[in-house]
Amino acid sequence: MKEFSINEFLALRLEDGITNIYIEGKLFEQCKFLLINIPAKSVETISDIQSVDEAATVLDRSMEGKDPYTFDIPPEVEFWAHCSNIQVWYENNYDTRLIHSNLAFPLLKKLTKAGDTVAESVFKGEVAKRISHGYYPVIRYLIEEGYADILSREEFFYALFPSTDQGIKEASFLLYMEKRMNKGYDILEENDIHWVKLDYETRLGTECARDFVLEAKKLAGFSLGCRKLKKLPESLCDMIHLRELYLFDDEILQIPNMIGNLENLEVLEINGNYVSNLPKSLAKLQRLKRLNLSGNKINDINIISKLINLKYLNLEENEISKIFENIGNLENLEYLNLRRNEIIDIPHSIRKLKKLKILFLDYNHIGKIPEELYLLTNLEELYLGNNYLDKIQDGIEQLENLKVLSLGKNNLKEIPKGVEKLKNLKKLYLYNNKIEKKDLFNIFNKDIDIIY
Repeated sequence: MKEFSINEFLALRLEDGITNIYIEGKLFEQCKFLLINIPAKSVETISDIQSVDEAATVLDRSMEGKDPYTFDIPPEVEFWAHCSNIQVWYENNYDTRLIHSNLAFPLLKKLTKAGDTVAESVFKGEVAKRISHGYYPVIRYLIEEGYADILSREEFFYALFPSTDQGIKEASFLLYMEKRMNKGYDILEENDIHWVKLDYETRLGTECARDFVLEAKKLAGFSLGCRKLKKLPESLCDMIHLRELYLFDDEILQIPNMIGNLENLEVLEINGNYVSNLPKSLAKLQRLKRLNLSGNKINDINIISKLINLKYLNLEENEISKIFENIGNLENLEYLNLRRNEIIDIPHSIRKLKKLKILFLDYNHIGKIPEELYLLTNLEELYLGNNYLDKIQDGIEQLENLKVLSLGKNNLKEIPKGVEKLKNLKKLYLYNNKIEKKDLFNIFNKDIDIIY
């Protein structure tokens, strides 16, 4: 057996060809892989690599998980390499960039408990430092393993962002929102088991979520739902780097006019709230591609016609009685949902939505379909059920890409002429009409799912 002592607490031993780590004479960890070796002085000079964690991701890992004898690395050579790495780590005040985080932080924690004053003095600072570096896998590891809990929530959020005016604003916003979403904040402490935390993720959740996303240490996405939020804080409109914002199933009454400051927004979802009016500044969001305002109390949607880059628009379950005539401005729309409103007429300008693939107009008060609708030749799904249609105008066969046609619960007495010519049609909904069942079999000679 060979033994190498790092200090009075930490030693490595070569036992039966395996390198083991000991703390105060007790076995702690086995080092299985020797992937790379970066000198301490070079850790920040190898391109943008700031730690062994990043190097292990970026560089060749072909040695990992394979039999070390395949690479002809004698156990003694591997042992001394590990000893060298741990020795350098110690000599650099336990700089956690120098060995992998899933070894560095457990070791630091154990050494701190063992009474190592150096480890104790740097432990919290190393957690904050690695969070401030902004490398997501390490931050995620520190959060999931509980190491980030050594920091207060203020320290955690401020470590995530640069110490610029904007960085401080973004950290303060997240801290404020976390406090707001915790009921009874006045009697709760941050380490209370009932404390609900915002989650740092790589993508946002949209179902009872409480997530945020950073890109280049900037707040790029925020999601908060089901927290009974009644008012949006003014500080939200200072989050100028936001690209995605989800605020759903809350009790929000009004979208602040300053929402127009968020000119980088590409996704805005404020659905399942009590919003009745849309601010004029919404028109400034020219990068917006996805807008979901379903489940509110909106009636005037004219301002949306300014958002010419929209691809997805969901206005389901509002109080809309009229579709704005200039809806044709939204020439990039691929998805439009206006179901469960109070719409009577479809404007002729709808013909301009040439890219539209999915259109929901069911559960309204529509009595007639304009022939211009048939010019939307890219339509794949058309929902017109639960309206007051007694006739479908001729020409529907022009919708040659249609796969789903929903006409259920209307006043139709006959199958629309031309439906049988829709070669791509897979589903046809005709339930609760006045059509004779025998007529279905007289017209259709192909395999199609008819819901009657």
